Amino acid sequence: MIRKAILLALPDVPSRTISIGLLQEHNSQEELAGEGYGTWGYRCSDGSMLAGNNIVGSGPTYGAGKRVGMEINLKRTAWYSLDGNRVGNMLEDVLGQLYPAVSI
Repeated sequence: MIRKAILLALPDVPSRTISIGLLQEHNSQEELAGEGYGTWGYRCSDGSMLAGNNIVGSGPTYGAGKRVGMEINLKRTAWYSLDGNRVGNMLEDVLGQLYPAVSI
């Protein structure tokens, strides 16, 4: 079973790093998604895909007008999509009580 965790159309946010992904329940909402233990994130500025502050893949950069998604399944894997197309590597060991995150 696949569940969409996030699908977001981005407004124009100049000079900002936006990271879209997931946080586990113990994480601070002040952390940038992907840059702490138990977080996953896809950054707009350079296309980096991070898990626990480690770069685990990359995809195209994104910005205003793009639709970014993250899909997760019950096998503890997840992946990102950009404008409806999968991008980057599949993420593994995505587990815990997860919350969607948009970090600016």
